[in-house]
Amino acid sequence: MYRSDVIYSDDDPAGIDNLPPGALHRNVDLLIVQASRELGRKARIVVLIPPVVYGFIPAHKRISMGLPSLVRFALKHGYSGRIGEGRNVWSGVHVADLGRAYMTLIDKLDSAAPYPWENSYFFVDNGEEFSWAEAAENVGRILHMLGKISSPESHLFEQSKLGDVFGPYTVSVAGGNARCRSVRLPQLGWVPREKSIWASMEEDEIPYMVSQN
Repeated sequence: MYRSDVIYSDDDPAGIDNLPPGALHRNVDLLIVQASRELGRKARIVVLIPPVVYGFIPAHKRISMGLPSLVRFALKHGYSGRIGEGRNVWSGVHVADLGRAYMTLIDKLDSAAPYPWENSYFFVDNGEEFSWAEAAENVGRILHMLGKISSPESHLFEQSKLGDVFGPYTVSVAGGNARCRSVRLPQLGWVPREKSIWASMEEDEIPYMVSQN
């Protein structure tokens, strides 16, 4: 798959508005944005849009769907998979940073301080991007290091097994691009401070998943 040079920014709502109605989750976004525009200053309505969410909080014992789906596939089939060359790129955010983003936004929504709320969009990313080839390589490396698969090398997903990754959405998710920049939340005081994607996967998510497998 290809690497897109398109990076969406939440301080450019027109660029987001140009997304086709059939884009993933776009139907919900459109309903919220329409309500925001119809109500105007009567209500502050926003859309918080995270990219790939990662991270593990032991007290909750829950993990996200994105990258752990690659781990589950590898544990089931014995290899780390990818679509094509895996050049496509996604942005990411740790779940704890995402939680703080919600709290920051809720606090500001309740404030009387002036802000351009007519722009309903808020991205929340930590500035770290990864290609899906990189994801497959890291999943393979970590699982091989833990003795769970025989080789660290990634391989193409077998067509008959694509549904074991993200169901009918495997090609659009693991083969698509989703690059974003959070400009507005940092202006409100939000700062991402959790560990990086691969540090989290190696130290937290994958060891937990292996222990439960």
